[in-house]
Amino acid sequence: MCCAGEEESRSDRQPKAPHPPPDDAVLQIILPQAGPGLFTAAYTEFLMALTFGSEDAFRTVPVEVALFGAKFEVPYGTIFPGSITALLPIVVLVRVRVLVLRRAVVSGLTSGAAKR
Repeated sequence: MCCAGEEESRSDRQPKAPHPPPDDAVLQIILPQAGPGLFTAAYTEFLMALTFGSEDAFRTVPVEVALFGAKFEVPYGTIFPGSITALLPIVVLVRVRVLVLRRAVVSGLTSGAAKR
């Protein structure tokens, strides 16, 4: 409703879309869409490393963890800490990169969008 000569703009009448926080946006929007591609890429990498890795010195971490057990035994007590130890540096590097470079990435993405 307008008040004494003021015109209500069109954007004031439209409902505001809820925006999730950045961490929730990644979990709710980006990962569900990227999930199948990430799974396919990881599985392809695993199969190629398992197939073409002829020497023990050149095995990747996922292949080494998969081949860790014996024929009829799966040592979960050793595989889980090994997996966490392998993932921890990746998680730390991603979080540091996001926190440090967030401002630079956003300013680069929006630099051409605003009129000067």
